[in-house]
Amino acid sequence: HTAHGYMHAVCTDLGMRCAEGYSAHYEDLLKQEGRWQLQRFFRCFLDGVAAGAPGELRFPPLGQGPPPYEPGEVPAVPADPGAPRTVLITDAHPSDPADASLREMIQIFIRRSPGPVEVLHLEDFKIKGGCLGCVRCAEDEQCVYNDGFAKTFRDKVLTADGVIYAGRMRDRFLSAAWKQYMDRNFVFGHRPTLEGKQVGLIVSGPAASTPYLMHTLEGLKETVGSNGCGFVCDDMGDAEVITAQLDGMARRVAAGALAGLVRPASFLGVGGRLIFRDLVYRMEPLFRADAQHYRAAGMLTYPHQEPTTRFNRLFLRLGAATRPGRKYIFGNLPELKMAALKKVVDRM
Repeated sequence: HTAHGYMHAVCTDLGMRCAEGYSAHYEDLLKQEGRWQLQRFFRCFLDGVAAGAPGELRFPPLGQGPPPYEPGEVPAVPADPGAPRTVLITDAHPSDPADASLREMIQIFIRRSPGPVEVLHLEDFKIKGGCLGCVRCAEDEQCVYNDGFAKTFRDKVLTADGVIYAGRMRDRFLSAAWKQYMDRNFVFGHRPTLEGKQVGLIVSGPAASTPYLMHTLEGLKETVGSNGCGFVCDDMGDAEVITAQLDGMARRVAAGALAGLVRPASFLGVGGRLIFRDLVYRMEPLFRADAQHYRAAGMLTYPHQEPTTRFNRLFLRLGAATRPGRKYIFGNLPELKMAALKKVVDRM
């Protein structure tokens, strides 16, 4: 859905009329009903073209973007030797005027971080090319590219307590280098590589006009099992507001890492994990490394395999089989749901 949103916005920017897309899984086309639906969609699409129907308008024009971020003098937080280590990954060019605001935000984050912050430029990963989709890495995490991506990621990113992504928007997304970095993460398959880490996002550009970009970054953050520490963009307000947001993110990264905080995932994280779980289960002979990790982490399980779920289903089935039972269950459902929690509270 984020890819559809991106294409829709780009087509609108180019002055094209855009209709709602058709998101088919390749297996859909192996079924007769799936092929029929694709034909029906295309027939309706051609009817709209012939009738000169106006395209759907979902995204406002990008405009000029936010003004330059000029924070002025911001004091640095005293260094704390026991503070956690953070790695900040960016594609900010040291001399490109367009990256001036991003560079300023990065510097303020570093100054307000109590612990050490190591800045990694995407060029440091020495990425030779984008993911080929060959899936040869599924068994042993070895990519066909013999470059420095996997080693740098393991040595620098996986050893950090906090990870900050910092990039500037290009048109309707981040840079092509960022897209390449995201794709190459597939060398680690569907495993939550940043699980337990504190993750923050810093973006320069009109992010408010690109909700699918926000959704992509939020979904990426939750699916990998990390703890979100905020999203700071230079279109959120004036320099004072942005500086305060960066200061807050720096504090949350340090405090969350020290406390070992990982908040429960929302629908984005839970839905993504369930989809990946089903995929890994179905294709376990291919994604062996994924399956091994999922089993060790207890992620390759289903509700019908859990004894508690089986008991609850039996209890509800027997109780709901009679009218008095249904009356009791629905009449006392709130109390029944809270009973276990009340026991915990009473013991505290």
